[in-house]
Amino acid sequence: MSDELNRIAPARRRQMALVLMPFGAVLLVAGAVPVVAGGIVWKLVGVVLIVLAVLVLGVAWGLQRSAALDEAAAREQQLDDAILGEAALTGADSCGSNCGACGVDDCAVKSLRRV
Repeated sequence: MSDELNRIAPARRRQMALVLMPFGAVLLVAGAVPVVAGGIVWKLVGVVLIVLAVLVLGVAWGLQRSAALDEAAAREQQLDDAILGEAALTGADSCGSNCGACGVDDCAVKSLRRV
């Protein structure tokens, strides 16, 4: 499922979450009203609506969270690429692209210029 979800851009997932949130809130209110004031059948309908609202809001939260995690991973990858690019410019790429092969895990970071 996550591979299928990752094919959707994070911005699009955020938009879908923003569409689902008000719908879930309306369902929550529509379910709470009969639970508070109504007969047994209306209370049952209200509970069903509340459960549906919680499911819709859960999906919206999941979409929002998934988009945030993917965006954070993209920012981290950009930072890693920038560090490796700077390390290559300073000649610290002596151990190849497998940093850590020489026994030092952060050789790219240690080689960066200090300002």
